[in-house]
Amino acid sequence: MLGKNITISGIITILFITMGFAEVSLEIKNVDLTAGTLDIYMTNTAGCSYCPDSTYNNNSQSWVEKKNYCELSNAGDTTWVAYDSDLSESECSEVSSLTGNGGWWFDGEVGGFQFELSGISIAEATVPDGFNENIGVTTNTDNVGAALLFGFSLDGTTISVGTDVLLSQITFTDFDDSDICFGEDTGSAGYNAISDGSGGYLGADWGGCYCGSASQNDADGDSICNDDDDCPYDEDN
Repeated sequence: MLGKNITISGIITILFITMGFAEVSLEIKNVDLTAGTLDIYMTNTAGCSYCPDSTYNNNSQSWVEKKNYCELSNAGDTTWVAYDSDLSESECSEVSSLTGNGGWWFDGEVGGFQFELSGISIAEATVPDGFNENIGVTTNTDNVGAALLFGFSLDGTTISVGTDVLLSQITFTDFDDSDICFGEDTGSAGYNAISDGSGGYLGADWGGCYCGSASQNDADGDSICNDDDDCPYDEDN
């Protein structure tokens, strides 16, 4: 696959454009405003991406280019299949292809993460064994003053495939009594990023916000802003 080098918080990594489906998902849980703590949970599973038209499958070449060709084709069903978790790695390699190179496989391993949390200041955080932790404040003009947590490995340690697994326990201060939200995932232009074991960028599903008592967003009253709510808050709504 083709990519480009970028720098995230001083660490050089390789950015790959997302396949358009979240290989990884994260969620804010267990917010305790009295103790000033919350948990971040992550799900990461393996999967295969490919084109139903075998003409465009060739995992020895850039999937970005093949995906574009696949979706532009008018022959048959050419809807790109992004991250099919029902296929094994061997089944992915056997996906129909004119070259015999099959589909593109993601093994589910996560090698690093970085995300903003608006509405708080991060005082302390845990990271998985083998990872280093960096806490700071972003200078993102769209989310000024957002807390930043960056976890990375220097020795090739990765986070294994898992479902709803605790990624970080965070102690925070300065809650603004509104919402605690992840920042936006905008690739190399943003502060939210997940990488695979080789430093490749992965698309992520950043879960809903935590809605504080002063929030105008929590339509269903469950303290979590999700599809049933209007969150993060938009003054135009």
